[in-house]
Order: sequence, then C-alpha cells, then structure tokens
Amino acid sequence: MNHLVFSPRELGGKYSPFLLTIDEWRQFANYLNNCISAPTRVDQLRILISNIHEGKFIKSWDSLIQRDSFRIGVEEATAFTSKVKEECDFWDNGGHKGILILSQNIVAFADLITIKYYNDLNQIISEALNGKLSPNTKSKFVNICKDLSNHAQTYYQQSQSMATSISEFYSVILECDAVINKCKPPIINSMRTADDYVVVNNIFRFLFRPLTTMAIYRDSVLPIIRKVHRIWSAISYDLKDTADNIEDIENLEEFIAALELELAFEDWKQIRDEAENFYKNASNIS
Repeated sequence: MNHLVFSPRELGGKYSPFLLTIDEWRQFANYLNNCISAPTRVDQLRILISNIHEGKFIKSWDSLIQRDSFRIGVEEATAFTSKVKEECDFWDNGGHKGILILSQNIVAFADLITIKYYNDLNQIISEALNGKLSPNTKSKFVNICKDLSNHAQTYYQQSQSMATSISEFYSVILECDAVINKCKPPIINSMRTADDYVVVNNIFRFLFRPLTTMAIYRDSVLPIIRKVHRIWSAISYDLKDTADNIEDIENLEEFIAALELELAFEDWKQIRDEAENFYKNASNIS
C-alpha cells in the first residue's frame, strides 16, 4: 500500500511549485502563432521578399526561382511549412481547451478532497487516531477512495488526449532539421551575387526560424503534460488499490494515520488556488 495515496505528487503543494506555469504556455502559444505565420506557398514568399527595401531584391528572387535547384528547394520547404500549419490546427481544435480542462480537473479533484469529503476524511482521521474505525467509517473510507480513483481515471484519460495531440504536433516539428538539411544546400548553391545572398538569408528567416524555435519548447511543455498524465494514473491506481485491498491491511487505523491527510488537505488547497489562477490566465492565451 502506498502511504502517498492522497498526495498530489508533483502537481505542487504548500511547499512545492505548481506544475503548470502560465508564462511557459503563453510562450508556447506565441511560438505556435509564429509557425502559423510562416509562408506556405512560393508566391507568399515572393511577396515577403518584395517587401524588403521597397522591392530591391525582387529581381534577384525572379532570377533565382528560374533555377531548378533553388525552385525545388523552396517548393519542398514551403510544402513542409504548409504541413506544419495544418498540424498547428490542434491548438484551435481542442489544444487550448485541453489546457483549460487540465487545470479545471485539478480544481475539481482538489474540491473533492478539501470540500466534498473534508468532513468525512476528518472523521476517519479522528477514529483512526483513537485506534478504532467503525464499520460504517471503514465503508465510507473505501467509497471515498473508489470515487476519487474514478475521477482521477477520467482525468488521466483526458490528459492522454492532450499528450497525444502535442506529441503528434512535435513529431512533425522535429522533421524540421531534416527538411532544412535537405533544402538548404541546393538553395545556397544557387547563389551567385550579393543580392542572392540576401534573398536566401531571408528565405530561411521566414521559413525556418519560427520552426526551429518552436522545437525548443518540446522539452518544456510536452514533459509537463506527460507528467500530469502519469500523476493522474498513479493517483487513480493507488486509490483503487487501497479500496480493493482494504481487508489485507493489517492495521487499518495505523495505515490511515500514516497517510498525513492533514498535509494533503493543505497541499490540495494550495494547488486548487494555483490551478484556478492558471485557468483564469490561460483563458486569455490565443
């Protein structure tokens, strides 16, 4: 049996930082918007080049695009940014909402422990400390564990959907290096003049800088979602395991006393406030 069964684990707590940070997700959304803004067609790229220094380099562009190696490289690069833009749709099609649901679920679970079951759990603590749980209190404890486990399992499944969406998004983003390595040489080798250099430099700025920057955030937001996913799984499992094997606990009163439920109340109250604050701020992310 796990004595951390009511613990919020790495979600945070009174003396631990909250797992979700609004700045991190705001930066993620900003870079996502940068990806969406990248040109996805050759004609869009031409317009961007024409806007540099009042069209000074458009002649160079028109000359470069006539060269097969340059044209093929640019076409493959814009085809990739088009693919990325399609993947970015996950944010508007449930991704942003998923982050809000993630925080709402934390609030809801905290309310179950600190509000709905608060008095019952305190009664259970009191009887456990006195050395004897009544059959009714024992049954109440089992039912609380089962209900909390079911809620955690639901939140686990919902976080799985979010983790899958972000993983699929990043599986495309991580193709960026391969695309750059493939497209860059033929584009570079097409240069013949100083103006050609300016055109090529801006092509990579417009097409790939947002994507390479976005890839950096794979190591921040994705592990967080996966961690939340694992936490709900662990909480659900431990609560169910406790409820299902209650009769195998040799000294139930001693086991309950060791759960440190008073500390769990404090942790979940703190987490609830932080999750609520995160939700309010995350609602404005776009």
